Amino acid sequence: MASLREEHGRTIEPARLLATEVLTLERQISDLVNAAYGLTPDEIQLMWDTAPPRMPLPRPQ
Repeated sequence: MASLREEHGRTIEPARLLATEVLTLERQISDLVNAAYGLTPDEIQLMWDTAPPRMPLPRPQ
């Protein structure tokens, strides 16, 4: 068990933190693209309401 905990701390935890950072950056890019296109909040909501089930980004909360 100790070996598994050490490996988790060495590999899984850093990967989880990087995945969180990637999601944050992807959301920032998405927001910048929406702003560049001049989308209104209603248009952004419509986009999310009609998004395909396998949308790369999870729906913002």
